[in-house]
Amino acid sequence: MNPWKVSFFLLAGIVLAAVVYLFSVVAAVSESDPLPSAKPDTGSYNALTVQTTRADFEGIANTYIYRAMEKDAKSLAQDHVLTAELIERLIERIEIDHERNIRVSFRFKSEFQGEAVK
Repeated sequence: MNPWKVSFFLLAGIVLAAVVYLFSVVAAVSESDPLPSAKPDTGSYNALTVQTTRADFEGIANTYIYRAMEKDAKSLAQDHVLTAELIERLIERIEIDHERNIRVSFRFKSEFQGEAVK
C-alpha cells in the first residue's frame, strides 16, 4: 500500500476521532448548580446631588460645548470635509420654500444675536 494513502487515512482517522470527541464533550449533560434567582429592585439607588449657581453651571456647560466645538473646528481645518455627524450637530433644520429660498436654522445661537454690533 502506498505510504501517502496510509498517511491520509491515519490523518482522516485522527480528525474524525477529534470531531467525535468534541461532539461528545459538548453534548454531554452534566448536573450543574442552579442559577440564582434575580433579586427584585427595591428602588434603592445611589444619588448624587449637586448644588450650584446658574453662572457656575453655565460656565461648566460652556466649557464642554467649547471643547466639542474646538474638536469640530480642528477636524474641519484638517480635512475640509463636512460630515453627516457634524451637520447633525450644528444644523437644526433646513427649509426650502416654493421660491427656492433656503433657510438654515442652527442648533447654536450667536452671542450677538438680538444686539447691535458696535
